[in-house]
Amino acid sequence: MPFQKSQPQPEYEIEYSTKIRTDPIYFARHILGLPLHPGQIQWIRNSTKKINILRPGNRWGKSFVEAIIHIWHCICKPQLAGLIDSPRDWYDTTYQTLNFGPGYEQAREVLRLARDIVEGRVLIPRSLQAQWGKTNQSKLKDWAIIDDKADAQIMPQLFFYTGSKLLGRSYNDMGSAFKAKSLAFISGDECADIQELWTFTNVTLLPRLVSLRGILHFVGTVQSEGHDYMQMIELAEEDMNLPDWKNSGNFYIQKGSMYDNDFLDKREIEQTEAVADEVLRKQIIYGEYVESGNKYFGWDRVTNAIDNNLELINQGGAGRKYMVSADFAGGDSYWADFTVIMVVDYTEEPYQVVHFWRIKGGDMPIPMQYLKVEEVCNNFSGRLIIDGSALGGKNAFAFLKHLNPISLQIVPKVKADMLSTLKVAFDGGQSKLFRREKGVDIDGKTYDKNPAWGLIRYPNIPELMNELTNYKLDDKKVRNDCVMTLAQAIYWLELRRPKQKFTRMVALDFLDTGPSLPGNVKNVWGA
Repeated sequence: MPFQKSQPQPEYEIEYSTKIRTDPIYFARHILGLPLHPGQIQWIRNSTKKINILRPGNRWGKSFVEAIIHIWHCICKPQLAGLIDSPRDWYDTTYQTLNFGPGYEQAREVLRLARDIVEGRVLIPRSLQAQWGKTNQSKLKDWAIIDDKADAQIMPQLFFYTGSKLLGRSYNDMGSAFKAKSLAFISGDECADIQELWTFTNVTLLPRLVSLRGILHFVGTVQSEGHDYMQMIELAEEDMNLPDWKNSGNFYIQKGSMYDNDFLDKREIEQTEAVADEVLRKQIIYGEYVESGNKYFGWDRVTNAIDNNLELINQGGAGRKYMVSADFAGGDSYWADFTVIMVVDYTEEPYQVVHFWRIKGGDMPIPMQYLKVEEVCNNFSGRLIIDGSALGGKNAFAFLKHLNPISLQIVPKVKADMLSTLKVAFDGGQSKLFRREKGVDIDGKTYDKNPAWGLIRYPNIPELMNELTNYKLDDKKVRNDCVMTLAQAIYWLELRRPKQKFTRMVALDFLDTGPSLPGNVKNVWGA
């Protein structure tokens, strides 16, 4: 909302000096009345690249420092420097910043902190109270914020007298709530919890920053919940380690430990570290990556299967054998399924994913999805396998019956066996050549004796990688469309492999016929 003379004048007139407008550290200390620890100072000073990543331990003060940066932006509008000369136009120009999170609760946290900071409600550490006071002596108190919806159930936001807005939004539906907005600064909280962060960044976040040459902050403790967050970190580290003349200059990354926070009692941190789980201690105290124990496949299996020399193709090659696997969507809400098509080249081992297509169920008419599957089958001359137990699969089978598809009835036992087969395939399955073997070096560390282990290879497909690294057996709130599409293809390929025993096989019901196999398994391969 534009500043007008008819509005109440602030008790303290901010002098928009060069120091205040250009130095957020000075602004934090002298306008907001806040001390900062060295790690926070380093972050504020250096996190001015296009993409900035903060990966600290718990209680580092990450949300606190992001709230400070948002306030500075909303009061000083730094991204307008050099674009707006007139004070009148400066006030009238829309200036918005955004904090997003996996849900609205995370999105609101920075707004709540910003409100408390502006209103002088932040408790100063006891050791600094003689110098700074018991609470922060904010010079913005009682005038900067004119409307506060930080506690609203939907669309939380803060309105400033400068005409700026601080928005809190959820990641839901790829940030549909802010796709039309032009933003000067974006911060993301708990980014490791956000699936498809890579796509979200390129499709939604970066385009919002173009007009004002805005800056993007990713904040979150590293964990295995988000492969995309780890991928972003690895990309940033790789770029920053290049010589100055060769790196892009688009990334800044900073680690942080709980010990960096000078305002915390070191004895309390030491006691926490002493009783913390040996593995999780790295994550909680030092912000290091740890493998989550409830992830079904594990980071090393999933990343080992990446072959950077592989490229996705749209047409099969002569003399190659292909398996076309399709999983059809069941709705169009945020948590609804996606329709996924995956082509696996099984000419030789290891199996290779050579084609990938994915779309949200509601984004394309169902008949068009069926035609897309038919097109892929024709391009690769491959046999089609679908989930015949779901409604989408049953309808697809009827529509695509002329392709003689394999309809896999994925009852709970079959699903469990599919996932188990996929997991074993990552480790080499029954193949002696590609079976994983562990060794121990002279320092007692475990290593892979054959780095090329595993029966599966694929290029770096973000959607697939994300689902595989996040997958857990209790998958009610986990996207699993890519996982199940790959699993049913690998399951069938492993099922047809010659075996001496069929003890691991479970009863299947295929809508096809063929030579009988031991048990209740029918050979419907037809190749």
